[in-house]
Amino acid sequence: MLNSLIDKEIDIIANEYVEKNLLATIIMFSEDERKLLLKMDTPLNHGGIIYPYAIAATRLEGDSYTMLVNDGLIGCSIIWVSKNRFDRDNPFNLSWWRGGASTISSIKLKVSN
Repeated sequence: MLNSLIDKEIDIIANEYVEKNLLATIIMFSEDERKLLLKMDTPLNHGGIIYPYAIAATRLEGDSYTMLVNDGLIGCSIIWVSKNRFDRDNPFNLSWWRGGASTISSIKLKVSN
């Protein structure tokens, strides 16, 4: 079922870090880590740093990304990843992260018209 989410567009709902919804595309998922790799449609520019990617992780133990398919909305923690921090060989690696460019938000699956 999660394979059906690849290449789907989602909105990152406005939050304390970003003042308006941001559009991104799901490009990969890690079922074991409960993470989605998102490619921003327009890279986030925050403090002069460009973030073309984000990693969304479910927040609650019982949450699953199948909720996106069923309900269209799920709460996540989101960490934005700059181009120089993005590791193509290990895209979900966040061991470098020590703060900044992150938020708690919800993501919502875009419905095709």
